[in-house]
Amino acid sequence: MNGFTGQSLSSARLLGALPAAIILLFASLEWGSRQRYFKQAAPVVTCLLAIVRAIAAVGQFMQSTEDLRAEAAVIPSALEGDSCVVFASEQLSKPLFLVFEPQLAQRECVYFSHRRVVLASHLYVREEQQQNAESYFYALSFAQ
Repeated sequence: MNGFTGQSLSSARLLGALPAAIILLFASLEWGSRQRYFKQAAPVVTCLLAIVRAIAAVGQFMQSTEDLRAEAAVIPSALEGDSCVVFASEQLSKPLFLVFEPQLAQRECVYFSHRRVVLASHLYVREEQQQNAESYFYALSFAQ
């Protein structure tokens, strides 16, 4: 999470800085190869950075409030009669929900002629994906 704007840092946002970071990395490696102490400190610094990053990743994972099992368990009860389910992000949502509720694959929408459609979403769906899915169904005259 970016502390200044409250937005998350995604790989897509960091992609613009990648060329400059690569040039800076190689310039520092060239400079460091001429320094005697650099050859001794480089492995230690690399290990420390890897450990700090691993600790940060574990901390971020432990703070997650997402409970996909509980979210997936709610969906079958929302599917009444002729209703079907649509996954907000096809690449990520469907596999995540099907791990916990495999029977949802049989209730996935093929055609949107159903009276009720359940939009399955979770914390990892990007905001624009969520908005695109919702606006699509509003355009088809579905109500929330």
